[in-house]
Amino acid sequence: MTTAAKVGKMVVRAADSVLNFIVLLAVLLLLLFGCYAMWDSGRVYSSADSARYAVYKPTADTASGPSFSQLQAINPEVFSWLTVYGTHIDYPVVQGADNLKYINTDALGGYSLSGAIFLDAGCSEDF
Repeated sequence: MTTAAKVGKMVVRAADSVLNFIVLLAVLLLLLFGCYAMWDSGRVYSSADSARYAVYKPTADTASGPSFSQLQAINPEVFSWLTVYGTHIDYPVVQGADNLKYINTDALGGYSLSGAIFLDAGCSEDF
């Protein structure tokens, strides 16, 4: 075997090792990104859980704890409650001065990636 052939084999092996390292690194980065995306999605879903607002849901018995009027005291733009029976939709409805406010703001007025259920700013609150 000639010296050029030996050098050629060494170059190919080195290139193969570098390529294997790059592929391994890419796979590990994709795995880490996937884990982060699942963790972040879980956070978004838990912050949008209707159980956060269950204590403010309007009921006939207002002496049992926080009420809808207390939610309106926290955020005066809350004006209604939406419940779709047979589903997990059970949230307060808000209406801001423009339609962009509640895209990333929850019904309590804090930042939320999932936003809030809101009525168009041009509509009347009495539907």
